[in-house]
Amino acid sequence: MTELDDTVTAYLDTWNATDAGQRRALLERHWSRVSPTPIRWPR
Repeated sequence: MTELDDTVTAYLDTWNATDAGQRRALLERHWSRVSPTPIRWPR
């Protein structure tokens, strides 16, 4: 499993979260493990 596969899997897992805020928090938590730069969310 590559890092990208892992990221995609984690991303898809977040859609089970009940709301966008929860999804965003889960994505940010995972992203911080695989990337040194924070997510730049679109405004």
